[in-house]
Amino acid sequence: MTNIFTLLLALILSSASALANSIGPDDIYLSQVKGDESTYRPRSDVPAWEYSLPIDWAADPFNDPNWQSQLHMWRIMDPLIARYFSGEDGAIEYAARIAVDWHRWHQSNEATYSWHDMPTGIRALKIALFLDLIREGTLSAIYRDDLVELAREHAKRLQVDEFVSSGNHGLFQVFGLNLLCSATDIQECSNGKEFAAEKFRWIFSHQFTEQGVHKENSPAYHQFAMRVIRRLGGPERFADAGIEALLRKADTVEPWLIMPDGRWPSVGDSDGRARTELPERLEGGQRECLPDGGCFAVADFEKSGYAIVRSEDPQGPSMLFVTGMAQSWKHKQADELSFELFEHGRRIFIDSGKYGYAQDAMRDYVRSAAAHNTVALEDDRIGRRSIRLTGSLLAETQIEGGRFVISGEAERLDLFRQNRRIEYSPGERLVIEDRLSSEVPREYVSSLHLAPDLEPAFTEDGFEVDIDGQRVTATLAEHDCKIEAIRGESEPSPLGWATVSYLKMKPATVVRAICPGQDRTIRWDIDL
Repeated sequence: MTNIFTLLLALILSSASALANSIGPDDIYLSQVKGDESTYRPRSDVPAWEYSLPIDWAADPFNDPNWQSQLHMWRIMDPLIARYFSGEDGAIEYAARIAVDWHRWHQSNEATYSWHDMPTGIRALKIALFLDLIREGTLSAIYRDDLVELAREHAKRLQVDEFVSSGNHGLFQVFGLNLLCSATDIQECSNGKEFAAEKFRWIFSHQFTEQGVHKENSPAYHQFAMRVIRRLGGPERFADAGIEALLRKADTVEPWLIMPDGRWPSVGDSDGRARTELPERLEGGQRECLPDGGCFAVADFEKSGYAIVRSEDPQGPSMLFVTGMAQSWKHKQADELSFELFEHGRRIFIDSGKYGYAQDAMRDYVRSAAAHNTVALEDDRIGRRSIRLTGSLLAETQIEGGRFVISGEAERLDLFRQNRRIEYSPGERLVIEDRLSSEVPREYVSSLHLAPDLEPAFTEDGFEVDIDGQRVTATLAEHDCKIEAIRGESEPSPLGWATVSYLKMKPATVVRAICPGQDRTIRWDIDL
């Protein structure tokens, strides 16, 4: 009787434990990967890759670092896990076989992205799922030994201080560690959940400013970080009310960062359409009215690194987005004091955008000052680490002379200093004035990047563009500068390109004023 009672009690406790730790789809970071047991396609812009077990985990069929990284995130099994959560129990076994295959290949091999930060964290989430399914009897115990070994190695690595990233990749590391150590009681997890909670608070402080603006220099990553934290249950999992309060601020900030066409400003590593619909009215910020009676919405994010003036209706005809963010090197480009302008219901001046994470000439281009609406040098490509990380380079937006005035200062280390003043009358006028100083003579280049479908016609002292019958005219005040237009140039290095999608660019005209001097001014006056 005692033995039977003990057995029943053990079964009840085991069942209760499995129920308490049951892992659902919201605990696993699943992407929109396409595929099945024989094909893998992590992005729509790459062909499906046919595979079978055993997998060559060093494969790089498209010379694509992002593809490789996603392979080691086990994105290859995401369609299988999604099918399991949709009720197809058999799909999870093949996913577990892939995990075991990865483990056994790595006993004598290692690939470039095998132990990178984000792949390691996302794998930990999936290992936790497999262990939980074995415990509740849904998945065969034949995979237990390999998965426990994987759990030990992942738990150990994810508790190395210097391995945990302060960027958004670190979120996956701490969530992975927390979930893994919730699903198993291995020795390596004895302090795992506590370590994850401490590191989560540290990472979060590096993710958002006190105003709730994401620090990684890219509006699209604002939404990405919020989705990850909320989807994986950050405030609840780590029981931190302060984090939830700051996330509510971030919710208010997000619509300000979306252009009236529903897409992100192409600032930093941003591209594509936002997943949030624009509200009828923006919260936060200020309502400012100009002397002529026009009223506009003005964000107050200059301390965080963005200045925004836009129509009161978020889908209205006007928006100026200026970046002066210098919070971190994560997703950083040399776009300080650059801007995007949306007028007449469309984008006129654009940023070159993200391109992608391939290490090639185009990636070097989009990260350089030459790819942005700011000042570069003709004979020296300015990279993204040409400034100091001081937080923000912008001053508070003012109203002067019936116009909004946005100003900022950037010191290009060992090169020159740039003081920029932008005067903006929505729908009417945009003035960009740069005061530049250097210890030696320079060939300064002030760039204006036009949307890909726009072509400039040169005038005596500038250029003009026809926009659906509206004439936008840009006049350069200085007469000693050479004005040129470049479109889709590849040699000697890329110039005049705009991002279409991941690793895909299209020609877009950049008008450049090349101005010699040591201490000088460059001023564009644009009649909208």
